[in-house]
Amino acid sequence: GSLSNQQLALDFYETPAFTMRGNDAETISGQVAEGINALNQKNYGQAISALQSVPADNEYYIMSRYYLGHANFLNKNYAAAENDFSEVMNANDIRFQDDAQWYRLLSCKAQDQDCEDMLQTILQNPNHPYFEKASQLQNQ
Repeated sequence: GSLSNQQLALDFYETPAFTMRGNDAETISGQVAEGINALNQKNYGQAISALQSVPADNEYYIMSRYYLGHANFLNKNYAAAENDFSEVMNANDIRFQDDAQWYRLLSCKAQDQDCEDMLQTILQNPNHPYFEKASQLQNQ
């Protein structure tokens, strides 16, 4: 296609709703809440510093890493975003795994790299929620 990989990635990227998932809203506090609020205000620098400071033993660590990936992507730090989404993916948290796979692929594409392995991971699973989008991306 004539579109650059970076432009493709940006075209396919959809900002998710940055919310405290489930019934956790009351119990999420500190850096996680601050990071999510900053994301919603498109204050990506502030979101990144808040979410990066969430310790690994925090029960919302994986969620904060997932949102950190989005903050980095939206701030055009695509390599950092790819690392964040990889970490989330490898945590095997069912709530974030499929999304992390898809956004990791877009983060890779945005760096104009060969992301065929990541693409195939999704395409090998017809039940993947991003299967259709991955097929469209492949055909671009």
